[in-house]
Amino acid sequence: MWLRGDAPVHVDPNYLYSENPVVYQNEKGEKGMRFTLKMRAQTRGGEVDFSDSLLSVCGADEAVLILSAATSFNGFDKDPQTEGKDEILWADTYDKKASTYVYTELKKRHVEDYQSYFNRVQFELEDRTDHSDKDIKERLFAYREGAHDPALEALYYQFGRYLLISSSRPGGMPANLQGIWNHLLRAPWSSNYTMNINAEMDYWLAEVCNLSEMHIPPFWTMFSECRRMENRPPPISIVPGVGPLVTIRISGRKQILSVTADWEIPPGLTGIWEVPGRASICSNITVLQAISVS
Repeated sequence: MWLRGDAPVHVDPNYLYSENPVVYQNEKGEKGMRFTLKMRAQTRGGEVDFSDSLLSVCGADEAVLILSAATSFNGFDKDPQTEGKDEILWADTYDKKASTYVYTELKKRHVEDYQSYFNRVQFELEDRTDHSDKDIKERLFAYREGAHDPALEALYYQFGRYLLISSSRPGGMPANLQGIWNHLLRAPWSSNYTMNINAEMDYWLAEVCNLSEMHIPPFWTMFSECRRMENRPPPISIVPGVGPLVTIRISGRKQILSVTADWEIPPGLTGIWEVPGRASICSNITVLQAISVS
């Protein structure tokens, strides 16, 4: 069973009023990124039947659903419609590869991959007061009211590591402001990479939590954006020496990474956040230089 479609070519932020906030084809006839999803049912016994919008399994002792997905995204400098990858071919390739394994093997490979990063750190507090017999929502509410729950603090630390491991891997795109869990067409802050401080906050834990590999995607994205802007006029300089405050997004057009505010802004004009944001980027200049050399 296949699901195919086109992402919008433009979406207005959810905090702006617009009569036409979601545009699938602009005035030039350009469209956004293509996507596809393939679902297969592996069964033990029984029968599998497909229709236009329904997959049914009858009389089976076991059914495993395998989902594979791909997009036409082909890099920061490629138009995903005219120069994009063959998303149908890639989704089919992923599906065929996954289908060579039984469920227990797929789960084992996934757990081993994830734990190779997660198990690098063990975090325990001296006070081991434990309320794990209670529901998480109940513990969170009690903690907000002042309850003593150090085990919840340790769990929250590891939860942050889980989020980064799951949404930022070498070779892929960085974790945006919603990670990989956004379900909205007009996501909060457009699922951007807001470089004043928000995107940096996603990665504050990368080095100190022994997840250095997860730090590579944002550096590569910044380097790609610098390459894209090499032939553009320099931004308006308000205060010499102050770096640009930018928002980067995967726009789905020829210039995939679009800077929506590439001018230099003096500290204090937009609050305090641009200062630590720039400091965070500058603290990793060595990594950016290494990427540019490679």
